Amino acid sequence: MDRHRIFVLATTLDETRHALEVAQSLAETSRSELAVIVPLADHATVSSARANVEGLDVADLDVFDPDLTASSVRSLFAMLSLEPEVIVSPALSSSRIAQIVPAGSTVIICGPMHRFFETRQQRIVRELAKRGQDVVFLPFPDPRPPVDSTQWETETEIMRRLVC
Repeated sequence: MDRHRIFVLATTLDETRHALEVAQSLAETSRSELAVIVPLADHATVSSARANVEGLDVADLDVFDPDLTASSVRSLFAMLSLEPEVIVSPALSSSRIAQIVPAGSTVIICGPMHRFFETRQQRIVRELAKRGQDVVFLPFPDPRPPVDSTQWETETEIMRRLVC
């Protein structure tokens, strides 16, 4: 019978470091093999006209760390004295992860947690859980400053501004 495997989904360097620390202790206690899935950087195209009309700040896009590479993750291994398998994935989606991760394995994902609007990490966790994967989500502080809700426009204010 194959050994149980624990997969860490690399998101940002800090989040991945935290996930690796937890995965390392889980792997040691359960005598499981450890692997890390490193997604290639996503490319997002945003129409500047639409971003202007919608008031979208490109810095608010929910993307993973562009500095996250297989070599930067390997440098974390040296710090933690680990030697897991590294799997580089061309796309980051729950369907792609489900193809990589065999049934019965555990996936550990670390990332910020939002109450009303899910982060990308939360969506992946939810979708993997729906597919029957064993998933552990580790909340991590969001590096972005909190939004000042006193400056939000109401729907009525937005409609008045758009109509006038």
